[in-house]
Amino acid sequence: MTFAVNDIVLDHTRHRVGRIDAVNGDCLVLARPGHTRWDALTSWCMPATPAECQELEQREGGDGHIGVWALYRTKDGRPLLLRERDQTHQPWSLPGGYAVRNETSAETLYRTVYSTTGLTAVPGRVLAVRRVPGTDATAESRDIVYDCGTIPVNITSLRLDFTRFSAHGFIPVDQLATNALPHTAALTLSALRMLESGAEMDTVSRRPQRM
Repeated sequence: MTFAVNDIVLDHTRHRVGRIDAVNGDCLVLARPGHTRWDALTSWCMPATPAECQELEQREGGDGHIGVWALYRTKDGRPLLLRERDQTHQPWSLPGGYAVRNETSAETLYRTVYSTTGLTAVPGRVLAVRRVPGTDATAESRDIVYDCGTIPVNITSLRLDFTRFSAHGFIPVDQLATNALPHTAALTLSALRMLESGAEMDTVSRRPQRM
């Protein structure tokens, strides 16, 4: 199996997930927050699952984790959602993902949306922000939804990452609560309400501040 720098893999000899920092022939150099870099043969490694990738990305985010999500919608206001392959209950989610250390929100949006859909996300206004305060056991988390404009229902440039998602769809607003997890449905509805009201919540500069 061939791996590349920045791929996330599971080293099954250590039962540890890491990001590839360097490739030296059949030897990979892996990195993970809280651990020193280590060497692993390609034969010891396999691609990480979507859940393992998400867990590592959250750790890489530093203080807490920051989710950055894209609101694409049709002209009649139905948001684009992706059906997560390993989620059986309310499996639909917004395109996007979690920031890694030293990444701007615009960089996170571009990387995660392109890798999962093939779409080039250009962030517009911030439409919704959700903050969950940290506790003694958990770090603070934050979710941000950006306006990414309208797209046609029959869009041909969408290339879904079928290792993580089984389908894409434009979900009617009145069906969000039954098709998406509560926090996803609430974020999406909040973003759509802000869009409809025309209120200015926030904007993204050409050189966004690092998170």
